[in-house]
Amino acid sequence: MRRPVRAEGNGANAYVCTMQVEDIDGIIKKIERAGGTVALSKFAFPGMAWQAYCKDTGGNIFGIHQQDKDAK
Repeated sequence: MRRPVRAEGNGANAYVCTMQVEDIDGIIKKIERAGGTVALSKFAFPGMAWQAYCKDTGGNIFGIHQQDKDAK
């Protein structure tokens, strides 16, 4: 399916796939080394998890999620 064209800075207009990871900081570094970027920096779901959103080299946004009961 064709991806709709949207202006830079606009939010996602479709389902954003989110993956659970063991080490969110390490994964962010790997994403950046591979040419991806951070679209929304790591933030806490207090007492539950860390979350961040990234963009791959094709402009697709995806989420990464690390469970952590100490997140704040």
